[in-house]
Amino acid sequence: MLIPLFLLAFSCQGKKQVLNEDLPFWKRIIVQDIDSLKQTQYEVDHNTQIAESVENELISDPDWDQLLSPFLGIDQKANDSFLSSTDSSGDIAIENLTNLDSNAFVQSIRIIRNKGRINVIEVNTLKNTFLNKRVCLYSYQPQKAFGINVREKYFWAEEKIISINAMFIKK
Repeated sequence: MLIPLFLLAFSCQGKKQVLNEDLPFWKRIIVQDIDSLKQTQYEVDHNTQIAESVENELISDPDWDQLLSPFLGIDQKANDSFLSSTDSSGDIAIENLTNLDSNAFVQSIRIIRNKGRINVIEVNTLKNTFLNKRVCLYSYQPQKAFGINVREKYFWAEEKIISINAMFIKK
């Protein structure tokens, strides 16, 4: 069941960007995290929910490249322009990047920092066609967890919500 869900998550994205230097800054952080995770001993508590159906799986030897590939497959265009705003309170700072093109695939990016260290990276995507609308929220916590929430509505059917969450557990 895990592989088909990754394929479903991939459908929220475009083609995969490969060269590290060409990656947006938030993808470089995830690539560095993958390299670090490969050097440590983690299990992954992976849970998938489609409507009322829930599947839990403990992955004892995770393939980090495959597990985190939906994040790296997000097709952020090099020429996307974002409006940046930052809110902060004490040690917490939230940077919001909103795409100036409301029809762009990557709609927004949010980086949450605590004492300068990145705690959460969130990317919102939108695919809107005459047949359907698909909104995806990707959330990544370095060395800790990730979540993918997909909301899809075809004009002839009820909205479908898929939620994938994973927590990294040290062995």
